[in-house]
Amino acid sequence: MNRAKAAFAAIQDAALFARATLASPSSVGAGIPSSRFSGRSMANAANATSGCSVLELGAGTGAFTKEFLAAGVAASDMILVERDVRFMPLLRKLAPGAQVLADDAFALAEQWAASG
Repeated sequence: MNRAKAAFAAIQDAALFARATLASPSSVGAGIPSSRFSGRSMANAANATSGCSVLELGAGTGAFTKEFLAAGVAASDMILVERDVRFMPLLRKLAPGAQVLADDAFALAEQWAASG
């Protein structure tokens, strides 16, 4: 992706985040969207490479998703959880083949604990 396209995509992501936050502040867990730098740091710290599985809670605009993909993690090895459905189309576009769940991370934890 060239720089102009990357900059435009970043602006679109920020605008989506701002719209979601303004429309429903309690549905967005972060005060500001994560940056690609924090995503890259997370992918590096997790030692994410091809063959790794990733469960991303609060995937939002996909800053971490993009960096896990860039590190070699296959979309099919990713589960992306985001409670705000406005982010679903973006996440599905970023990581075709990933399992994208519209759910709250706390609710998922409770469901998984209850299932044994």
